[in-house]
Amino acid sequence: MTAPWGAGALHQRLNAFVKKSLIQQLVPPGAVVCDLYCGRGVDTENWGEAKIGKYVGVDLSSSALEEAKEEWERNEKPFVARFSELNPCMADLEKHLGVEKLSVDVVTCLSHLQDCFASEDMVRQLLKNVASLLKPGGYFFGATPDSSTIWYKYQKAVEGAMKAGSLRANGNLPRVRTELYNISFEDDREGLPLACVFLKTAPCLIKSLSAPHFPFAP
Repeated sequence: MTAPWGAGALHQRLNAFVKKSLIQQLVPPGAVVCDLYCGRGVDTENWGEAKIGKYVGVDLSSSALEEAKEEWERNEKPFVARFSELNPCMADLEKHLGVEKLSVDVVTCLSHLQDCFASEDMVRQLLKNVASLLKPGGYFFGATPDSSTIWYKYQKAVEGAMKAGSLRANGNLPRVRTELYNISFEDDREGLPLACVFLKTAPCLIKSLSAPHFPFAP
């Protein structure tokens, strides 16, 4: 049976294709990989096909890590793996993981990278962790929603609300919605900074982010 090709399904397929391509091109056989915000292990098959040597999955959700471990076992344990319940943008991974014993070739963050930009301290901790994990010549790559696209969608939503007459003073501003995230904007018409809230599937991953006014849209 052919999978549906609606907008959501197409986005999921494209996202899966991009992740698979990045892993194929940037991860050498036998590599030691640290996967930040690994979630439920949806990329386990990709890591197995890449013939990695060792995998360290890091996530702040214990239930997601349990599912990731089960997925690894269902795939007949294609590589040596360990799973650690830590927040990649708040915890000191060097301290908790024992970096000197890992010598990581590749660090990835293929989900929830945007959560680390909730504050400067959080993103600094993320980058510090990546730098301490990677050995010289290693790779770090990740994926995140495109800010220009989000701003463009927001502008279109405001235009639509204005045409429909549903945008009122001191009223709620339009939201930007996709299957992966839902963004609401606070009213900055009283001089307050514009902010957006990323509402994740898992309640524990709700983060508040500052969103700048982009000078142009595509």
